[in-house]
Amino acid sequence: IGILARMESAGRLLPEGTRLVHIGPAKTGTTTLQGAFHGGRDAMSAQGVHYAGRTRQPIMAVLSVLGFTSPTTGEVPSIQKWQSLVGEIEQAGTQRVILSSERLARSPTQTIRTIVNDLGPEQVHIAVTLRPLAKIIPSQWQQSVQAGKDVSFDDYLDAIFNDPDGQHGRAFWSRHRHDQLIARWAEVVGPQNVTVVVVDDRDHDMVLRIFEQLLGLRDGTLVADGDRTNRSM
Repeated sequence: IGILARMESAGRLLPEGTRLVHIGPAKTGTTTLQGAFHGGRDAMSAQGVHYAGRTRQPIMAVLSVLGFTSPTTGEVPSIQKWQSLVGEIEQAGTQRVILSSERLARSPTQTIRTIVNDLGPEQVHIAVTLRPLAKIIPSQWQQSVQAGKDVSFDDYLDAIFNDPDGQHGRAFWSRHRHDQLIARWAEVVGPQNVTVVVVDDRDHDMVLRIFEQLLGLRDGTLVADGDRTNRSM
């Protein structure tokens, strides 16, 4: 069993120089992963892996390439934010690089092409983390309530399933039509360059171990930040 486990782990290892782009979507353990990447920068760097950006996730750079407004300024950040991040990633050379932002799950196909071309089409590998919709829906509703939306859970369920083109339905399915999300990115990078990780709620560390294997990190390098692993109500 031990030999088989090591073989499976080695089979997940991405080539040196890979730009591993984790696109979420939201509510699939992204906070846990980004906290582990950010907190483990030094340990990762010592093993030849660079976490792109300077904060938990390079939100301004991602918003700029997506053309989305910043929630703090109400304006689209300068595209120089993205260009600076691309330059940082280029400087990593043959190191493996991990870039993580759940906002990338909302990229239309043309923006995906821009992102892949800027990072290097031969080097990009996409990682998608997924949870069952039965787990995601309550969490997404809670976030809506926290953001000030006055909607009961029953009304929220009715809206997303019976009015998918309405306000709540569009907001939800733009993030969580996971089949379409994967297909958009696979169309650009090729299905062989997409890894889908189904998060196991019974084993919260499993997703960390998978990313360690993808990046060639020692087991236990990535550690969850206990203060931020669950931000729901």
